[in-house]
Amino acid sequence: ANCGKFFYGLDATNPEVRKHVYDTIHRAVHEWGFDVLKLDFLYASCLAGNGKYDNTMSRAEAFYLGLRTIREAAGDETFIIGCGCPLGPAIGFVDGMRVSCDTGPTWLPEFPLPHWDNGTLPSLRGMLRNTLSRSVLGHRWWHNDPDCVLLGNTTKHTDNEVISAASVVGMTGGMFLLSDDMEKVSDARLSIARKIFPLTGVTAVPLDLHSTMNGGMPSVLRLWCTEKSVPTDEVEDNFEVDVTGRILRQQASKLQTEIGWS
Repeated sequence: ANCGKFFYGLDATNPEVRKHVYDTIHRAVHEWGFDVLKLDFLYASCLAGNGKYDNTMSRAEAFYLGLRTIREAAGDETFIIGCGCPLGPAIGFVDGMRVSCDTGPTWLPEFPLPHWDNGTLPSLRGMLRNTLSRSVLGHRWWHNDPDCVLLGNTTKHTDNEVISAASVVGMTGGMFLLSDDMEKVSDARLSIARKIFPLTGVTAVPLDLHSTMNGGMPSVLRLWCTEKSVPTDEVEDNFEVDVTGRILRQQASKLQTEIGWS
């Protein structure tokens, strides 16, 4: 974690800095062949402090210049995921956005992290709470990135906590990321991931988002599925029917439920 630490950020008001960023991103995409870039600590371009090249620019203007430089260098076809990034100013520049704090191997932050900050420090509870509260941004401003689902037994997560994480990720319809060594994940934990893949692309509504119960943690999701599925024989007779859409709607219908955890 970065709490209580001092660090430096690149000065996006400096033309030479922007050229360096442009050249680096351009090289990664057009020479090395990366078509997805996940860029972390983007807030560093708008840190408060002295020594800006152009003191007439606000922090918001400096941040805008940085994001614009990145997008121009990467091109429109590159999928850019913002991380550690102020949300509003990034609209139109990123395709995906981390909407939560880092997940972690425990439900709440544990030593040496301060246990009382369970909203911003790495923990599964913080990740889920942020993902639920910002779920409405998905498929509107960008694709939500809720951070990865940890399936392995190297964490302290109970099966119920892993199921809760997978349920929230599946029902909020954002990106589904795994970072475990899949050869070491048990069949029982793998089955949890299989139940939500592929994602429906439909976003559930947290019904108790503004409740003060459970320490402000939403506990009820509802996924609305109103479209009827297309019969298989109709798909075979009419190649213009959106087969992918039919599959997603069928998958969504299986997730039409309410979930909760303690």
